[in-house]
Amino acid sequence: MRDFLMEFRHALRSLARVPGFSLTVILTLGLGIGANSAIFSVVDGVLLRPAPLEAMDRLTMIWETDRKSGTTREPASVPDYFDFLERSTRYERLAAFSPLVVTLAPNGGDLLRAGGLWVTHEFLPLMGIRPLIGHVFSAEQDQPDGPAVVLIGEAMWTERFARSPSVVGTSIRVNEAPHVIVGVLPASADFGTLQVLGAAAYRRGFADQGARVRVDVWLPLQASRAPETRGNHPIFMVGRLGRGVGNGLAQAELTLIALELERTYPGSNDGRGVFVEPLAEVVFGKVRPTLLVLVGAVSLVLLVACANVANLWLARGAGRAHEVSVRTALGASLGRLTRQFLMESAILTGAGAIAGLILAVAGLRLLLALAPGTIPRLETIGINARVLAVTFVLATIAGVSFGMVPAFQVWRRGSNLSPQAPAARGASAGLEQRRFRSALVVAELA
Repeated sequence: MRDFLMEFRHALRSLARVPGFSLTVILTLGLGIGANSAIFSVVDGVLLRPAPLEAMDRLTMIWETDRKSGTTREPASVPDYFDFLERSTRYERLAAFSPLVVTLAPNGGDLLRAGGLWVTHEFLPLMGIRPLIGHVFSAEQDQPDGPAVVLIGEAMWTERFARSPSVVGTSIRVNEAPHVIVGVLPASADFGTLQVLGAAAYRRGFADQGARVRVDVWLPLQASRAPETRGNHPIFMVGRLGRGVGNGLAQAELTLIALELERTYPGSNDGRGVFVEPLAEVVFGKVRPTLLVLVGAVSLVLLVACANVANLWLARGAGRAHEVSVRTALGASLGRLTRQFLMESAILTGAGAIAGLILAVAGLRLLLALAPGTIPRLETIGINARVLAVTFVLATIAGVSFGMVPAFQVWRRGSNLSPQAPAARGASAGLEQRRFRSALVVAELA
């Protein structure tokens, strides 16, 4: 510990003598580490965290298609939904939902506009969403002309009702009509809604507003399968596949059902088919390639930063050749010199990591402010323990790598570390370093 503290103090004094070098290394590493931490925060929040839905790998969107217009992601008619619900054997459950924008007057407060969903009573259990308090819609509440009930989201519960458990059973005015609140859903209940609506050919509801609109209320669909509504397509269908059932089997079954409906109802269902698409592909399909490209880009930025710092260390190492030779002549071993260089590198890298985290926090705020609504789970993105662990790993790798640059120079000189050796080897060593530093620059540009 005594040797460690002595080397730490010596490293601080050595770096304090070259403030320009130290500051340049810290800022360079800070930019590289900060950019990687910020982008990894987004990737971690969007792609790496488990989805808040139950068995998402078995959830699929069931789009209707239109051979006449060539569209493949259309909503469905209510009678079609009931036909699929009754005839399908490949799905454990089917459900339907539809977007709407409502006017609310909660708790006697000011009127506000909010995003909402009409849902069948199967929808929330199918998605694996459980209420924080209260209960979800029952089959009786989902019947035509059923009771006026509503579920609210956690954000509204917090902002308008101070998270009071007594909110269940109270009344709230939805589009000027009183509705009884029967439960509160977690903040993750609207996961993927904007992405699904944004992918639809039409009937996108609040997704067309171009902003990140959250869902604050859920109403029972209370759909009627009246024959005259078969030509109207207001709802979206989602299903949970049975265990061991692939998308191909589900697609084949629903295609046959759609053909039967087309023959039975040639007027309203002429040219209509079905497209089964994994829900995960709808939610993450567009954003995944972009985020992976960003990860690759900032990784290259970090490599460029590493090459720059390596060049700085090489230049500094060349200027310290006489110091190293004198210390060796006074009895310093290669191991002691190596520890000294690693200590200097660790101090600079630690400072660079701290600067990187500060830049990552600021950069993440900017990213979230600029991010479009098509990116899911933006509200969950932040600097968490996993991001800190990645930052620590990056800093450790960088610190060890840079610390080995001057150590490698010492090892190359080996027994020639005498006060007279630098002059004897100056020309050849300088040529080797210039070639290596030029190669680093070429690699950066590439």
